[in-house]
Amino acid sequence: MGFSQSKFANLIGVNIRMLQHWEQGHRHPTDPEKVLLKLVQADPKSVAKNLHANQV
Repeated sequence: MGFSQSKFANLIGVNIRMLQHWEQGHRHPTDPEKVLLKLVQADPKSVAKNLHANQV
């Protein structure tokens, strides 16, 4: 996707350390987190728009 770890973690609402643990294989995403990751992979712009629609 071309996002930095920090930007991606912020996009999906997780702590950057959690994202790093997933990437390093120390932890695995929960089922709901896996669904969110699949949605982001399929359509990152739509997910970003919808997750942050109420932020001004």
